[in-house]
Parts: sequence; structure tokens; C-alpha cells
Amino acid sequence: PSPDVPVALEPIADADGFVADVYSGDALGSIAPEASVLIVGSGLTSADTVAELDRRGHRGRILAVSRHGLRSRGHPQVRGEPFGDFTAAPATTALGLLEDIRSTLAAADAGGVNWQSVFDQLRLQGPAIWSALKKDERTRLVRRLRAFWDVHRFRIAPQVQAVLDRRHAEGTFDNIAASLVASNDDGDGLAVTLRRRGQRQFETMHFDAVINTTGPAHGKTLRTNPALRSLGDAGLIRIDSHGLGIATGRDSRAVGPDGEPVPGLFIAGPLARGTFGELMGLPEVARHAQAVASEIESRLGALSSIVSGR
Repeated sequence: PSPDVPVALEPIADADGFVADVYSGDALGSIAPEASVLIVGSGLTSADTVAELDRRGHRGRILAVSRHGLRSRGHPQVRGEPFGDFTAAPATTALGLLEDIRSTLAAADAGGVNWQSVFDQLRLQGPAIWSALKKDERTRLVRRLRAFWDVHRFRIAPQVQAVLDRRHAEGTFDNIAASLVASNDDGDGLAVTLRRRGQRQFETMHFDAVINTTGPAHGKTLRTNPALRSLGDAGLIRIDSHGLGIATGRDSRAVGPDGEPVPGLFIAGPLARGTFGELMGLPEVARHAQAVASEIESRLGALSSIVSGR
């Protein structure tokens, strides 16, 4: 799904210079080389946007803003084996998991192992880690730690990193932690009011363009995808309690609004991550698809036995 427009930016959603979805057509085509640009979000899409603007010859000022001001981390020079074990005694709380990760990172550093190897292990053991957490702890994890997970999990390509570093050194790119407060089109550009993290006062800045890179709005999937909306209207699927996708049982069957599994309706891939946790990368999606296929095969086998038995 396309990203949601933040509430504070809704007043300029229809203004010239506002880009609601950077992947929609030639979204960056109208941005002039010297235009001042605000990018909302600081993840991979934000970084790719800076790189693409640079490739097109843009040399104006670019400011990226997000609540935590975190930038995606990079890949190691040499990839190592996954490090750590988070399943032998899985954490049952978000805080416990955070403590386990920190202690494992410390052990990795002491042993000359890079932090990326720890996060590779977290990815591999993600389903077991997620299933060990209670529902409210999963919600706490998503609300408070997801931003930190994302910048370590979704790593920036070195070529893109080089562009950001160069632009920052040139003084034409910066990344700050701030929350959006309000916006308006004042005729001379787009005025955006924000509050920097840790400060009380508001600050209004003017830009020629504002680009929304807040990421896919999975929580609105049932409203934006016609096929899924029809299934929702029919009472067959609903959004999961964490807002990550579609409510799904451990057997990958959709869970309807009444809380009961829907016979014969399976959810495969990222939209099932509310139940299975880490389910965005190709390896994880492939393993889940295989698990769903095996579940369907076993059900068809059981059905075949019943039919032949008759």
C-alpha cells in the first residue's frame, strides 16, 4: 500500500510541490535542481529519494525529518555467520528482548563479530522470538522499538550511503529528529511547522517541495486494495491488532472479525507478520510460502483420504 499522508501535512496534500507517494509515476520530475526539499521519513525510501534527486542533478537543500532522526545502517565489508541465540531461553517481554540483544551485541563486539551478524540471527529466529511474546508485549515492541529495528534490519546500499555522506559534507543534506506540527501553502512555498526532539518551541520552515516517504501503510490495506476490501466487506478478513497486516492464525489461515479462522483462506507473505513477526525479506517470505503450501497440502491429503474412504 502507498504511505499515509501525516495529519500535519494534510493541509498541503493537494498543493503543487507535495509528493504523497514517491513511487507514483514521475513523482520527482517537477522538482527543480535548486529547490529546497523536505523529506518526511529517514528510512531506505528517504535515502533512495536523496540519491535519485542527486542523480537528476538536484543541488538544493534537502532536509530529512523523522521522529527519532535515525538513518538506515550499512552492510559490513565482509559478511559473517549469524551470531547469538534468542530461542533457547526466549524473552517474554519487549524489555527482556532488548536486554538480550544488547548483551549479545556486547558479546559479538568482544569477539570481533560485527553487529550485522547479530541482526541476521534475529531475522532467522524472528518467528520464534515473536511467538514467545504476549500480545501486549508485541504491541509494545512495535510502538517503541520498531524504528530502531528498521534502521538495522533494512540496510542502506553503499552507493546510496556515499551520496548521503557527500551531500552532508557539502552542506546540502541534513537529517534531524522532529515531529510535524502543522503545514500550509503560503503562496511562496510550503510552510511546515515542526518541533525538534527534546525542545518545546515550534519552528516553521519553508520548502519548495515536500516528499512523503513514511513507508507502506499496512494498516490501511483493507481500504486501499479492492480485492482485500471486498474480503473485508464480506467479513472474511480484518486488520491484525498491531496494524501490521491481516489477522492470521498460527496455521496461516485468515481470522475473521468474529475471531474464528476462515476455512480454506490462507494468508501468505508480509501481510501475515502480525502473527509471525519478521516477514518482509525474501528468505522469510519464501519460508512462509513453503509452510503455507505444506499446510494446504496436508489438508488436501486429509480431504483426499476422506473422499477415497467413502
